[in-house]
Amino acid sequence: METSLVLKYLACKPQILESLSMLGGMAKQPCMSIISRNVAALRETLKWSQADLARKAGVSQKVISNLENASALGIHPTLHTISAVASALNVSLFALMLPLDVEQLRSVRDPNVARLIDTYLDLPPSGRQTVDRIIDLESRAAPK
Repeated sequence: METSLVLKYLACKPQILESLSMLGGMAKQPCMSIISRNVAALRETLKWSQADLARKAGVSQKVISNLENASALGIHPTLHTISAVASALNVSLFALMLPLDVEQLRSVRDPNVARLIDTYLDLPPSGRQTVDRIIDLESRAAPK
């Protein structure tokens, strides 16, 4: 399915972001907190101002400020806004929802890592389980 069609559909369904945030047991507010933190951390890593990111995402600086402070302000930016910001930061929407540290966020910007994440997300549940088992086995076998 074409990305723009997906975004149009999701724009009509505001509860989708809440449903996405429930993946992995995340509540809506903690998910927004993670997204806000990740956006600010990636922006700062790139040494961009909020205005720089806003220009690249096609939104106003106020929108970026609201996104970075969404939890504190008690607001919930639209999926379209978060998607535009993710695109400007060259990360997937899913990656913005992951509780990652700054170093991990930097690696997510790597096109190969982004492709790996997208490929994993496209796998059927049985394929994801297989990958998860392999990762689990590899992490147990890895020297510490």
